[in-house]
Amino acid sequence: MQKSEEEGKKWIRLAADQGHSDSQLVYGLLLAIDENVPECRKRSFEYLKMAAEQDNPDAQFLVCMRFFLGGGVEKSAEEAAGWLLKARDNGSEEAAELIRAVVPRA
Repeated sequence: MQKSEEEGKKWIRLAADQGHSDSQLVYGLLLAIDENVPECRKRSFEYLKMAAEQDNPDAQFLVCMRFFLGGGVEKSAEEAAGWLLKARDNGSEEAAELIRAVVPRA
């Protein structure tokens, strides 16, 4: 990694650790790049969940998918469904599309 990339990652983490939800989302995604390392997978999920808990719809959708697929967290269809609905309610078009795809119209 080049020095400028390392510096950028450092500043993103500082903002994430101070509670900035977009930075938490980005830092979680940066950690996900190293997902072949179990520790990075878990830390990635932790940062994504911090952002999701602040009603960041993109993070909520990613947390949903992590619970569904089991990336860095134990699989849980119930947790996945809860986060999917939160993401949709907060404006995630991806979540709305997924719900439309899997829930038949009454």
